[in-house]
Amino acid sequence: VDELCYVNYGAQMSSKVKGEFGKDHVIRSSRVNSNCRPMISGRELYRHRIDYQGRFVDWSFAARMYGSRWEGFFKTEKVMIRDLTGTHRIEAAYDKEGYFCDHTVLCALRKCDVADARQQTPEGIAFSEQFSTRFLAGVIASKVVSAYFYLVLSGEGVRTGGGFHTYPETIRAFPIPKLDFSDPVHRAFHKTIDDSVASLTVSNAKIRDSNTDRVQQFHERSAAAAEQTIDDALAGFYGLSPQDRAAIELAICGN
Repeated sequence: VDELCYVNYGAQMSSKVKGEFGKDHVIRSSRVNSNCRPMISGRELYRHRIDYQGRFVDWSFAARMYGSRWEGFFKTEKVMIRDLTGTHRIEAAYDKEGYFCDHTVLCALRKCDVADARQQTPEGIAFSEQFSTRFLAGVIASKVVSAYFYLVLSGEGVRTGGGFHTYPETIRAFPIPKLDFSDPVHRAFHKTIDDSVASLTVSNAKIRDSNTDRVQQFHERSAAAAEQTIDDALAGFYGLSPQDRAAIELAICGN
């Protein structure tokens, strides 16, 4: 990920002046003025799903926040990753809505998308332009990356309430397939994951809006099939055997 993305926490919304105000002081339950921006916290972020609860951050306080980031950091399409994961899976979702977030969420943005605000090398910009943000979201939220994080990067996981923490330095170390975009097989692989994340985004939105159990179950099956497609594509790309895949399941599920 470090070769492709700029990674950082969301906004640290409390005051840079100790004791002046806390995060709750800048959060609103409705859009009370033109400075309000839609925001989420980690508890609203799941795998390939953002459950926006209608809250806003009053961005007129940005200059006084401890770490506000710049506004384009949030408005740009990105991968959002919860800082405290699920029991054994990374919770990450593709965001094209421009949600703002607090420091319980980390964001990964392609280097080409932040070049106006953060200096990047021409090589880094050109390299990152080849990969879609949806593709990156699909890989980061996959079983393969969750298992790698759990077994390799986290040292068996630093558990808090059943989950484990993600940090910018570990997200930057997440493995992303090295693709040769002149190879039609690699281009097809990229498209499969990109299309599957697009399908997942639609299916999860429809699950949330379903008005009957039958409709909800239909879209849940569609979402599950899209996730399976991603995991199968990655297993094929890496040449994983059935035994390898069983080990991944054991690492992330514990059974």
